Amino acid sequence: PDLARSLDNLGADLSELGRRDEALTATEQVVEIYRRLAAANRAAFEPDLARSLDNLGILLSGLGRRDEALTATEEAQALSTAAERTAQPRRGSRWGWASEIVARILGR
Repeated sequence: PDLARSLDNLGADLSELGRRDEALTATEQVVEIYRRLAAANRAAFEPDLARSLDNLGILLSGLGRRDEALTATEEAQALSTAAERTAQPRRGSRWGWASEIVARILGR
């Protein structure tokens, strides 16, 4: 998880600097790490996976890759909905933002 957090911070910093392609690479790595961690311990890491998928959706949308952004954001929303049904801890993630991001991607 430490590497994922570091890469997440790196991706955010790169995005702020306008280096969105590099930010995307870092964020894709974060998603992959959290996918593996969530596969091993769903309760502990699905919220982080959902948050990283939200971040991925935002970056993809900013790069004009709206279909991919929508896919990532819908997956994040599905994870958050499942977590809410099973009362998973939210640990600082952006639950509820997924639907807003989907609306932005779709231009609503």
